[in-house]
This record gives sequence, structure tokens and C-alpha cells, in this order.
Amino acid sequence: MTLFLGHTRFSIDAFGSAWFNATRRRPSGVELFSSREGYLDWLYDADRLERRARILIDWSLPQLRRAAQQAEDAGHRVRHVVSYSPTLPEAFQQQLRAAEVRFEFLELHEAEGVVDAFLPPEALTQQILNQEQLGAGEAFAAYRLDDDDVLSADYFSLVEPYVSEANVGFRVSMALGVSGLYRNGKLYSVRETYYPKISMGMLSVCSWGEAGELVVPERYVDVSQDNHDFADRAAPVITDARQPAFLRILHATQSGVLHRTRQLNRQWYSDALSRIRHAPPAEVPALEEKFPVLAESMEIGHGEPEETQELLTDPLSLGEERVPFEVDLEGPFVMEVEFATEEEAIGQDVAVKWQVEGSDDVDPHSPEVTEHMTASDLRYHRRHGYSTWVPGHRQHGAVRHCVVNLHPGVRLTRATVLSRGGGGATVQQIRLIRI
Repeated sequence: MTLFLGHTRFSIDAFGSAWFNATRRRPSGVELFSSREGYLDWLYDADRLERRARILIDWSLPQLRRAAQQAEDAGHRVRHVVSYSPTLPEAFQQQLRAAEVRFEFLELHEAEGVVDAFLPPEALTQQILNQEQLGAGEAFAAYRLDDDDVLSADYFSLVEPYVSEANVGFRVSMALGVSGLYRNGKLYSVRETYYPKISMGMLSVCSWGEAGELVVPERYVDVSQDNHDFADRAAPVITDARQPAFLRILHATQSGVLHRTRQLNRQWYSDALSRIRHAPPAEVPALEEKFPVLAESMEIGHGEPEETQELLTDPLSLGEERVPFEVDLEGPFVMEVEFATEEEAIGQDVAVKWQVEGSDDVDPHSPEVTEHMTASDLRYHRRHGYSTWVPGHRQHGAVRHCVVNLHPGVRLTRATVLSRGGGGATVQQIRLIRI
């Protein structure tokens, strides 16, 4: 029998701590929040908490239940602790208490101050080990799960072979997973991604020592870094990327995304997509098998049919001749260019010139507007206006894309496209998808 002990921190109040993206001062000197008031306004924003509560309670914990059932059928045990701060708004404390009743493996912990990501507080951990009657020297597995991440239904089966007394002091990184962008309650642009030493699902092989002490892997300490990325500098890390084991959810209120969009002045969807666009689209059968609870909430594309405008009625042979399209669009959108085959897409960079119009009091060429619009994949030239590339490289599949973030006072009226690749290409469809 193997005991799996998981830990999730649900929006812990950690102002001033160097262990969180949102509270850490970066080596560049950039920090997201200079005051506790501003930090708590962000941390306990109702939209942010609703999003995380939905991911945790409606997606992650039901997925964990499936994984736990599979583990228990094999003779193992799963316990999971969710820590939260007493300052968490009462409505969300009630949601957590209802989840504790619903999920038999779940235990809540009201945390005073910062708590470790990899293990619940030591007294609670020892209490659970006593309840599970873990013997002296017996190995157990401690796994990390953030409140906006999800583990696969077979996660425990994948990591169980590495949990042994011989491996006490090691960590295990399941490096292959899928990533998607959260928007309007669904995940879009779901891709198979490879991230060795990623935090989600990182497992520590631990034991209860002969003297009654906890034996855990050594921890690399550098408060300016995400320490899971450097876990192998302090303890051996076993890396297994043979099967997807986690779902990474990127969303607008995520601390890592928030830091990048503020520091780099990027539109969040454009920035988040740039972090996974190099990866191949996920296989739908694998999503259904690995993540059955939310399979219907995941899309390989960027949007729904009602959000999509298709520009072609027939396939287009695209060369260096300019092809204009009359459009009428406002707000941020993704442009997808679908080639006949992936082979044809390779090397066929598509150049796009955008014609825009401003409202009565908005100049589309003013510094304010150009700064806003170039926070996505757009470029601006004072003589030639706005343009962008849909790159044929650094993306996978027959469908390539770019993100355009129109200023609220600007509307798109025309898109002119041409190919900069060699020999021309056949384009099956060009789509503009509001995001």
C-alpha cells in the first residue's frame, strides 16, 4: 500500500512572502503589488476567486476522485489537504466546506501565514500519517497541486512505481501534460506540452523516520526563482514524459500571466498563447481518456462557431499577390490560417496588413492606440500602418495563427493577405475568432 498525500493552497494570503509569483520581487526589481491593500484587492477579487473555485471544485477535485478511485482499486490510499487563509471571503470558505463533505479524501486546513507548497504543515502531516498507520521507515508520496491545475485520471498509477524506500529523498516530475487557455468557462487552444520539473503534480518521495521525524527531499532555496524549476539542484529528480499527467490552465488572473503582461505590456491571451504555440495540438482521444471530467470543456481551436467569421468560400492559392477581404470587427481576436497540409504550412509565412478606423474621438495612429494594439502580435509603422505575420515556423499543424488586440475605440475594416513563402500555398480557410 502506498499513501499519496496531496496539498493545495487556495488563494493563501501571503503578502510580503518571496515564495509566490504575486508577492515576489523579481531580480529586475519589478513587484506586482506595493501595498497589502492592492494585493488583497487582487487576491480576493470575486471574479478571480469564482474562476479558481470553479476550476478546483468542478474540475480538479472530481478528476482527483477518479484518480483516487483507480489508486484505491489497486490497494493504495489518497488524502488531500486544501489550505486557505482565515481572511478568505466567507462565501468561498462555504464552498470549500461543501467540497469537504462531497469529496471523502479531502481535508481543509485554515492556515495562519504562509504554508509550504509540497506538504501540509508538519503537525497535520503527522496526524494524517498516524491515521493511516504508516510504519517507521515506510515511504509515502507527497504531491503538489495548485488551485488552478488538474491531474490526469491515471496520475497515481503513473507515479506509483517510483515510490519506494530506496527513493526516499527523490522528487518525481511527470513532464508531459496538456495546456489550455481559460476563457468563458472553457479551455481553448489545448496543446500537448513538455515541461520538466513543472510544479503541477511534482511528487516528493518521503518517509516517517525511525525517530518519528519526517524525511523529505532537500529543497533548493532561491527566493528570486520558481524553486520547482531548480529542484534537481538540491535533490535527485526522476523525470518521466511518456504519458500526459497534468493539465496546465492559463488565465488572465494567474499571477505568472499577470506579471508577464504588466512587465512586458502584453495582452494576456497573446502572451499566454505565445508560451504554448510551439507545442502540437493535443489529441482529442487522449483528452477524453486522461481528463474525462472536463473533456467537453476543452477545444483544440480558439473559439466557438458563433465567435468565428470565415473569409473564404473556396480554397485560395496564396502567393505574393495581395488578396483583400472586407471585414467589420471590434475587440481582440485570433486570426487562423488553415493550410491544406502541415507540410504546406511550413515556411509559408503569411503577411497581413490591417486597415482600421477610429471612432469620432479616437485617432488609430495616436501613441495611446498604437501602444495598446502592439501589445499583441501587431506591428506598427507610421507610413504603412498596422501589419503582422502568421508564421509558418514555431507552430505545429496545418492551422497557424496570430493574435490581434484592437483598441476599444478602433474597428477593423479590411485585411489584406499575401504569402512570403516560396512557391505559394493553398489556404483552405481564414478565420477571425473573437476572444
